[in-house]
Amino acid sequence: MNWLEPTLIYSHVFAGASVLLSGLVAMLTPKGGRGHRMAGQLYFWGMFWIFASAFLLISMVRFNIFLLVIGVFSFYLAFSGFRVLKRKLPGQQGWIDWGVAIFAITAGLGLLFYGLYMLIGPGRYSFIIYPIFCILFGFFTFNAARTDVRFFLNPELISTKQWWWYHHMQAMLGSYIAAVTAFLVQGGAAFLPDWDMSWIFWLLPAAIGSPLISRWVNRYKRQFGNASDMVHISAFNKKRAGG
Repeated sequence: MNWLEPTLIYSHVFAGASVLLSGLVAMLTPKGGRGHRMAGQLYFWGMFWIFASAFLLISMVRFNIFLLVIGVFSFYLAFSGFRVLKRKLPGQQGWIDWGVAIFAITAGLGLLFYGLYMLIGPGRYSFIIYPIFCILFGFFTFNAARTDVRFFLNPELISTKQWWWYHHMQAMLGSYIAAVTAFLVQGGAAFLPDWDMSWIFWLLPAAIGSPLISRWVNRYKRQFGNASDMVHISAFNKKRAGG
């Protein structure tokens, strides 16, 4: 068992580094090109191993709430953003999409209630950031998966032809923000253990990244336009009603 912990930790760190690098490459290369696709594949599988190694560390070595929360949230966003490329038309989700979404809903609710328990239950945490962190990211995970399930059940709610493009961008970039947050929090704890402002590492990536994602997605929406989108969705709805 002595070899297991360092093996998991080093592989987890290596996967984290590959995610940060491949995610940056995917952002900077032409969308749909070979470089973008290869970087995206590396990013997804790196994120998968971050989640898997975190789960193994938590269940077999020692419990770490930070690894659990970031691992579940970032992996589900990466999974959803990756899988949407396989189901560009509404209603094309498969059993794996359903299964992972249901897992994420369950995990998100579990994290949310665990955070509430840490906040108000007996033996409450003195460091309030962890309960709040669990509550917020539990809700974010639950809401991301719940939204996917809502569209699985009601594909007519999708109103644009390029919905998959926007979803892919938002989910993948959201998972990248989570990965950067993990890097800053872990790095900050290692190199600035006594800094009173370490909480800023939890907020800075989302505070900077979220507006940039919104602007980037809106730029593509203006570029694609909405006219052809509505024609496409109208045709889809008629076909669905007739089928």
